[in-house]
Amino acid sequence: MTDTNRSALDHPCLPYGTDLGDEGDKSPAQPVFTAPEPPRYDAPEAALPRSRRGLAFVVLVVVPSLLTLLWLLLFASPQYQSRTEYVIRGIEAERPAPGALAELIAGPQAGGNAAREAEVIKDFLLSPDAIAALKARGIDVVRLYNRADADILSRLRFAEPRAETLLDYYRGKVDVDYDKDKGVTTLAVRAFAPADAQKLAQALLVLGEGQVNAFNTRAVDAGIALAQKDMDAAQADLLAIQTALTRFRDVSGALDPARQVEGESAQLLALQGQLAREKASLASMRGFLAPSAPQVEVQASRVAALEAQVGALRSGTTGPSTDAAQRLNAFEQLKLRQDFAAKRYESARAALDSARAQADKQRLFFVSVVKPGLPEKPVRPRPWRTAFALFVGLSVAFAIGWLILAGIREHQAD
Repeated sequence: MTDTNRSALDHPCLPYGTDLGDEGDKSPAQPVFTAPEPPRYDAPEAALPRSRRGLAFVVLVVVPSLLTLLWLLLFASPQYQSRTEYVIRGIEAERPAPGALAELIAGPQAGGNAAREAEVIKDFLLSPDAIAALKARGIDVVRLYNRADADILSRLRFAEPRAETLLDYYRGKVDVDYDKDKGVTTLAVRAFAPADAQKLAQALLVLGEGQVNAFNTRAVDAGIALAQKDMDAAQADLLAIQTALTRFRDVSGALDPARQVEGESAQLLALQGQLAREKASLASMRGFLAPSAPQVEVQASRVAALEAQVGALRSGTTGPSTDAAQRLNAFEQLKLRQDFAAKRYESARAALDSARAQADKQRLFFVSVVKPGLPEKPVRPRPWRTAFALFVGLSVAFAIGWLILAGIREHQAD
């Protein structure tokens, strides 16, 4: 370093690299600045968080996804699904004339019973009662799903499971979906063998139809039993009164005592009129004939015979030695009871017919739309789809967890 150009080392107050120039030079010195050196970081320490994050991603996301894929491809048992559809229909009620108000009134009632019963059938098919009914029909759900050839994660792992455990597993294999808009119920059954899935679906279909028939029977019994009982009682009363009338006619010897009395009265009046005429004729004859004349004697005999007939009829209808009035009174009472019993019977029969018609309107029909088929291709497992869904879900969870952890570290650093 020359004398004329001394470095800033001789002047510690000036920045490094400032040329002082000649001491005799009176011009101001020009400072020279150098760029600051960048901070130095330890390379292994900078890469450490990234390597830890990659290792954690592999352990928590990649490895579980690969293990799941391998399990589903190599060890998981295939599951076959048998699918069926059925409809519960009722007799359509007679709808009123078209119109907004009429449709508003009748709309909510249309198919109401069928929709309610479809929901009830759905609940029944997914209930412990359905499992018990299947066992009664020779289909043991435990034996069906506790198969030794099925993988341990999919099969029913208990030979004698608790009722709750069996019900949860059963509901995981049987799906019942009711479409309210279409009124169609879809029944899907999964099993480890195609024949088992089809057999179970067919049995559940039969159970559902049996429940609908039981509903119909209960509706008929509830609606018709009382009306039938009333009609039977009215019919019994009518038969009893008719039997009493028959016995009365046999004893009295007259089919209709009232008509008999009317006939006797008419006959009596006729004989009395004839007797009056014959008496007038006899009096006329005695005016111009001798009492011993043959004409007078014949006419007198005729008058005597008519008087005897009139006396006999009068004593038979109104005489104190007969019970014609009592017989007539008893007959009229029986006829009155018969008329009342007949009207009661007709009313009871009309009520029974109305109850039957109402029961027919409430009758439901179970119609199988799609028969349970024998599946050929398993619906589960779906290894690639399941593994990909697991990978995506774990990746999202890992990213969220890492962001939360980074935020906690940053907060602690501050």
